[in-house]
Amino acid sequence: MKRLGKVLHITRNRLILVQVSSKAVPQIGSYVFDRRNRRIGRVYDIIGPTKSPFVLIRPLNTIEKLDKELFVR
Repeated sequence: MKRLGKVLHITRNRLILVQVSSKAVPQIGSYVFDRRNRRIGRVYDIIGPTKSPFVLIRPLNTIEKLDKELFVR
């Protein structure tokens, strides 16, 4: 698994905002995982500047507790 980045915020629309920390930006529709290799959601959109983008993730289930770091394959 590759590190996606750090969770910054959960929006009003219940999307998870992540600041991308790796140079490889995931594709829209890619699955996102936590440290325990559980599916958290899918990449919904990529926003912000190209040098330091942000990713919006649409969660698969209700968000109860979320790790600070998320990963992609």
